[in-house]
Amino acid sequence: IGDENFIGPEGCISGIGPEGCDHLGRMIKLKALHIGARNQIGADGCRALKALSELMTLHIGDENFIGPQGCTELQQMGKLTHLHMGGSNQIGADGCHELGKSRELTTLHIGDGNRIDHQGCNGLRNLRKLTRLHIGRENHIGVGGYGLLRTSRQLKILHIGEGNNIDQQGVEEMDKELQETFDKEQKGKLPKLKTFIE
Repeated sequence: IGDENFIGPEGCISGIGPEGCDHLGRMIKLKALHIGARNQIGADGCRALKALSELMTLHIGDENFIGPQGCTELQQMGKLTHLHMGGSNQIGADGCHELGKSRELTTLHIGDGNRIDHQGCNGLRNLRKLTRLHIGRENHIGVGGYGLLRTSRQLKILHIGEGNNIDQQGVEEMDKELQETFDKEQKGKLPKLKTFIE
């Protein structure tokens, strides 16, 4: 299979598992890969995917048991710029801290129910090239997590799903509080950020 050939939803039927990822890892020139939901790739599968040294775009569907260890493997993919992590992949705050070590990520999607909490946002703000971030529903980042992301100077678009313990009023109050801090520390205006709250 040449560059940019997506395995698509067919992979959801029987589960490719980590062994399947070993085979995918032989496609060393692949630049984009889509892995559907419930394929049981786990951290071992993520380790095998590291062999895809040219991969720039990776979509991993829901319930693939990635966990923090899988994030440790993925952040070592040196050319990865776009990463979509589906819902219920057990990423957690520790996984976000691992993803925060990625050097080239510009776009990141974290799906529903990964329970990253506000500590996870602290890890994500270490992504120095990140310009677009989507945090799905029920990740419990709260106003504190939003505040940690809000001061990122490179982030341009932030989408926050339902069930994150934050609303538009909370966003406005946090922005005001942060601007007051910026004023005291003579840092100028808060960085421009388009924020969308479900």
